Amino acid sequence: MDKGIYKHMKEEEYSNLIAWYPFDDADDPGKDASGHGQHAKLCGDNVPYISKVCGFMGAVFQGGEGKGSSYLELPQDLLSKADDMTGLSISAWIKPGGKAAGWERVFDFGHSDKGPYLFLTRSLRGICYADSDLPADAGKQAPSGEWTHVVMSITPTQNGTASSAGPRLYVNGELAADGIISQTSSGNYKKFRSFMDMLSEGRLDHNYIGRSQFEVDPYYEGAISDLRIYNKSLSQEEVIDLLCQRLSDQKILDIAIDKFLKKPADMITDHISLQPSLMQNKVSVRWDIKPQGIIDDCGNLKSIDKPVRLDVTAVLSRGDERISRSFRSVAVPRGTAPYEFVVHTDEKVLDISRTLFGLFFEDINHSADGGIYAELVQNRSFENFAFNNYNASSTENGLSGGRTYKPLEYWFGDTDKIEVLDKGGVSSFLGYSNDNNPHYIRALEDAAIINRGYCSENHEHAMAFEDKGIYQFSIYAKSENSAAIEVVLQDDKGRDVSTAAIIDIPAGGTWDKYTRKIQISYKGITDDDFASTPHTFMGQLVLRISKGCCVDMVSLVPENVWGAAAEPDSVSAHDNFNGNPNYRLRRDIMKSLADMHPSFIRFPGGCISEGSYTWDNVYDWKNSIGDIAIRKENVNVWGYNMTMGLGYMEYFQMAEDLGAEPLPVMACGVLCQARSDYVNPAGGKLRDKYIANFTDLIDFAISTDFENNKWADIRKKMGHEQPFGLHYLGVGNENWGDEFFANFEIFYHKIKEHLDKYYPGYPMTIVSTAGAQADDDAYKIGWQFLCGRHKGVSSYMFTDGEKSFEEKIYWYKYKGDYLDTIVDEHYYRSNEYLLENVDRYNYYQRAYKLDENGHKVIDEAKSPKVFVGEYASVDKNTLKGAIAEAATMVGYERNSDVVRMASTAPLFNQISNDGTYRWTPDCIWFDKTRVYRTPTYFVQKLFMTNLGTELLKLDEKKLSGNNMSELKPHGGFCISASNGRVKFLNINVTSNIDGTVYYHKEYPEGLVLDGSTDTKYLVFTDAETGLNTEDLSDYSIDVRAVKLDDMAVIEVGCGLVAAPGDFDPTRMSLMKYCVGDAGNGTGLKVYKEGIEGYTLGDYSSSVYAGNLRACHMEIVGAGCEVVVRVNYGGDDGRTITASYEIAGSKDVGTVLGDIVYKLESYNKDIFASATKDAENIYLKLVNPADTVRDVHIAFDHGESGPCEDGSICKYHKAQVIVLEADKGQEDVPNVNVPETILPRTYELSINGDCLDISLKPWSLNIIRLKK
Repeated sequence: MDKGIYKHMKEEEYSNLIAWYPFDDADDPGKDASGHGQHAKLCGDNVPYISKVCGFMGAVFQGGEGKGSSYLELPQDLLSKADDMTGLSISAWIKPGGKAAGWERVFDFGHSDKGPYLFLTRSLRGICYADSDLPADAGKQAPSGEWTHVVMSITPTQNGTASSAGPRLYVNGELAADGIISQTSSGNYKKFRSFMDMLSEGRLDHNYIGRSQFEVDPYYEGAISDLRIYNKSLSQEEVIDLLCQRLSDQKILDIAIDKFLKKPADMITDHISLQPSLMQNKVSVRWDIKPQGIIDDCGNLKSIDKPVRLDVTAVLSRGDERISRSFRSVAVPRGTAPYEFVVHTDEKVLDISRTLFGLFFEDINHSADGGIYAELVQNRSFENFAFNNYNASSTENGLSGGRTYKPLEYWFGDTDKIEVLDKGGVSSFLGYSNDNNPHYIRALEDAAIINRGYCSENHEHAMAFEDKGIYQFSIYAKSENSAAIEVVLQDDKGRDVSTAAIIDIPAGGTWDKYTRKIQISYKGITDDDFASTPHTFMGQLVLRISKGCCVDMVSLVPENVWGAAAEPDSVSAHDNFNGNPNYRLRRDIMKSLADMHPSFIRFPGGCISEGSYTWDNVYDWKNSIGDIAIRKENVNVWGYNMTMGLGYMEYFQMAEDLGAEPLPVMACGVLCQARSDYVNPAGGKLRDKYIANFTDLIDFAISTDFENNKWADIRKKMGHEQPFGLHYLGVGNENWGDEFFANFEIFYHKIKEHLDKYYPGYPMTIVSTAGAQADDDAYKIGWQFLCGRHKGVSSYMFTDGEKSFEEKIYWYKYKGDYLDTIVDEHYYRSNEYLLENVDRYNYYQRAYKLDENGHKVIDEAKSPKVFVGEYASVDKNTLKGAIAEAATMVGYERNSDVVRMASTAPLFNQISNDGTYRWTPDCIWFDKTRVYRTPTYFVQKLFMTNLGTELLKLDEKKLSGNNMSELKPHGGFCISASNGRVKFLNINVTSNIDGTVYYHKEYPEGLVLDGSTDTKYLVFTDAETGLNTEDLSDYSIDVRAVKLDDMAVIEVGCGLVAAPGDFDPTRMSLMKYCVGDAGNGTGLKVYKEGIEGYTLGDYSSSVYAGNLRACHMEIVGAGCEVVVRVNYGGDDGRTITASYEIAGSKDVGTVLGDIVYKLESYNKDIFASATKDAENIYLKLVNPADTVRDVHIAFDHGESGPCEDGSICKYHKAQVIVLEADKGQEDVPNVNVPETILPRTYELSINGDCLDISLKPWSLNIIRLKK
């Protein structure tokens, strides 16, 4: 083999190479240079070709959204040498081109779109799939226009013997996503083992570069070079070796300094940690710290008596090449707090939403049946089933292919002596459709059948029995001749642990319901038989049935459930228990929820609410009420059956018991688009059915017309005569596009019409939705629609469930916008994403009006309101993940005029040993006897129980040099151009305070900035302006410019902060107003040390911040002269406004692209908020770093002043609640085991009106001051 330019490849690499595609031979583009003959076949409308691209030879793929096919097909036996003992790695250099499309594949190796497969997208999302996604997702796009090295390294399970296994994704040598799965932490390990088994069996036999297994996905657009496939899991050291093989020393240094060099701590209070080398010792680092004598050779801070500013320079070297970067740090004397917060106790900023923090309950991870719903018998009514066409064969009309029933699933024993019948069942006996509950059993001869409870596919004993526990047993039975049923409970060894209950069934063949109390008695049971929870053990239910006896609806429920006795935490629990015989919930789980004190609860989903593939799968609340014998069961999209025993009545009662507002979410005539986007939306009679589900639910919840209203009467008969307080309705879940928007308008109108007619003046808020992923196209267009700016199609295809037909659409027929709704947003993201987006809602444009007293207040009808219905860190229930969530929640508090509701998700995960988890991480984990509260749980609880009614003004200060400096928006200004050429004519910068002209410059000939390839900046430095630009604040910029190219973007920047003399845009902090992007319109970009937070998430296609990121789409063409105005600070120093006018046009004077956003400094070191109510002040401080932060806190009482004794006015106690972990535990998943991370409380001494506190690494700290 001729190594050519790959002369640095190590000899040991050859033995593990499966294939190697250098893409360096134009005459043989698909050549496999490994010598194994795995040559690639050129395919597509525009076949890939070899070319030199930006210095690298590579294959150029001509795909892209809406373009033709262009890909390489690899041999079917490509992966025959990879298996579950060897592992697998794919390495490649990629240079994406064109417009980013999230699902373009770099490679996709698999069998079909049904799986198994593994792939990597250009958005750096790696997936191993076998029945569900097992991701390694970098959460960010691969940059267009430059080469990026990517490696997907798959660690094998080694036939299940490895303690952890899974995919990892490396980007330019850096571990960008870790999808490793532990054997003990998640059932996903079994799924991954299944994937590796399929790899070993040769099931991945349709293998492509540049193409997806899914026909609907676009082909890859861009270049790929040097793709290698190994039958081993590459380590990071080996990945870095690969990276360095084809890079110059200078380029290696560039990557090292950008990706691997860690910024030293801003504040040095004891010790400074500095890296001696980078990239597995490929790069050496020498550190220079000036002034000398402050830090000793070991990095320890010497004794100093005042703060000292340090210039810390890292000098990186490799070979003869050198590169350096300078940082600023401050050495802080011991006992000096480098951070200060001033709480203005009498200065309200805004009202805190009374429903800010709540819960989202979706039946996922077996949360309901076998979980919080206390029924112990699995498949109690013999109705388990699977849809015959739970896939795309349901056609555009969502047709059901019927059900295949499994009546005896999870029943054991003499099932061969049982026959299943489906006519004349209990449901029809009670006067309802036989289809609701058709199946029951008859004993062909005397038979003993067994139910082990909610066991997994492993069929373990799963009924948890308690010492001396009493259980309520019930059963429907009939017999033509006299018969009997003997009921007994047994342990997992088949020993009786209760006295047998005998039920005599009279002759006559008439159904009747029989009940018995059964008590556990422990004769012969030893301590060794108990589960780890004291006095509980696993067992089973045995029914001995006489010949000819028919049985249905077998139920066994513990007597000690929620509400069985008066609950200290709930005034309604006992009444609800007595009123509804089916309201039987596990007390320990409910207690964990009650302890949180949620303000609302969203239910029942999520994905299960909208249904998938077929309309029969929609969660119909009407099938979930009434006697459990008449409830129609359904299949859960997460892979199991739902008895509907936990139905809408029970959800309403659960909310009532928790003191929480109920928020039901129902289908808006659109099936789950993530799975069923091919099904047309509901129209005609089918749409009318789903509209009636909303209006009838309103009646069920709040009507008291028992004589005339069917649904009110049902609620009363179910034991709840008083209405429920229903004030929120979720219309749709994670929906998007014209099909949803068109239906939403109709649903909204009909719901409001019903309320106006029957309940005039009743307050009801509609919760709308903006897709499944914050920051993607669906999100952007969703907000565009809600703001009244959507221009959709004029007609669309709808279905009545049988046939499809076209309907005309009249946009905004009933109202001009839907900003009076609360918009449901979802994001499951990395810690980095959450920590970089705490200010996400600063950039949602508020609308104000004057109240009757002339005060400016939020205009509820026109101001954006958000429900963050699902959010979580994907960091596997670690403390670090919970702290990132806490930082995000601080942002919610500070923006509670926008964020009205927020709930983490999922709420529950039932511990399983058969791999049936559907989602991790989760707030609460539980098994049959215990509840495990994660760090996320405690963060949620602490925020819910320590929240005031008003947000207080909070000044933040940080040590800078020798002085404390207030953290307020500040920085210099710049102009720039991207995607083309812009000619700037003048710039004028003035003070907002007194009108002083800070800077003025005319360009008589025009200053042309060419951003055709990369954004071209002109930064106005101190030397040019004569200003200390970094300290500038409260100023306005006026710029006149001409677009020379249609695609060019005019950009005006403010708040620019950079290291001294370093205006590298990848590291600057900056706000940049961008005008006339042909693809993205006009909007605001926000950089924090070079990072745009809203671009980090997977699926992200956003280029602007805020909810209006796709709302200013006016065309600004080449030749347009534009006047751009940016006010950095506004009237109060806390607002950024921007707009533009097109000069010389008929629209001159028309303000376009107008934005008004909140302006705050971004304190990455400590995220803080302060709220108060009538009794307490609550100060939350989140430290998201691995260093201790010392903080000084002062209280400014305004006009009320301090108390006479100088103490904090009216507040005499300072209690601190802290959530932290022992060192080394912050990265450990805290699930499946007794809690090791728990809040602790201590008292803090008060010195006058000041407090001092040390914030431990990765900690949430709540200071509670009580009157």
